[in-house]
Formats: sequence, structure tokens, C-alpha cells
Amino acid sequence: MAFREKMAWFTLISFTVTYAVYFGIAAPSVDFGRNNMLDIVWTFGPVAAVHGLISAIGSAAIAIAARRDARNMADERDHAIDRKATAVAYYIMLTGMILVGVAGPFTLPAYKIVNLSLAVIVICQIVHDALVIHGYRRGSHG
Repeated sequence: MAFREKMAWFTLISFTVTYAVYFGIAAPSVDFGRNNMLDIVWTFGPVAAVHGLISAIGSAAIAIAARRDARNMADERDHAIDRKATAVAYYIMLTGMILVGVAGPFTLPAYKIVNLSLAVIVICQIVHDALVIHGYRRGSHG
């Protein structure tokens, strides 16, 4: 398995697990943001910190385990796979942010706009990583 594919798998799993905890358990468990927008900081902050810690430790472990592959520069295939995945994720981000940022202020309270914006960002990263994995699995060459 290519080093960049390993990193995409790791990022996909860590994003999915940590933000499933946030959107599934942490955010709905409090009277989220209705009275105080700092509720978002108190629920999202620890989840983001744990995700950052997991990402730092996991990325370092993968880089150490695949030391030789980690030192190699990305080749044209790596760039092509990432370019395709980024293009799709960008359009998802653009569509999501337009819906949240344009329609949201007229129909949703502030805490829902913030939560939906965070959800769009997480979804885009998950889609990007899934497409990178797909690109390596199917043998994409640009």
C-alpha cells in the first residue's frame, strides 16, 4: 500500500470516528448553543483537540513505520489522484457553504449554521480521503 494511501486511510478513519462522536453524541447532548454560543467551544473544542492529537501521533507512527516511502516526493500519479479528489471535495464544499451561508441566515439559528458549516468541512475531508483511496485502489494515472 502506498504511503499516501495509508495516510488517506488513517485520516478517513480518524475524521469519521472523532466527528461521529461530536455530531452523534457531544453536540446533541447539551442545550447546544441556544443560550450561549460558547457551548460550541465547550463541545467541539475537546473533540477537535483529541482529533489533533490522534492525527499527530498516527501520522508520526505511519511515517516512522514507512520511513523510506515517507521520504519520497509525490510523483505525477500522486498529484493526479489528489487533484481529482480535491476538485470533487471543493465542489461539495462550495455547494454546502453556499447553502449554509446564503439560505441559513434566513431560516436557521446561529448554532445550527455553525454546526452545519463544521459538518460540511468534515464531509468534504471524508469525501476527499475516500476518493484518494479509490484512486490508488483502481490504479488511477491521471
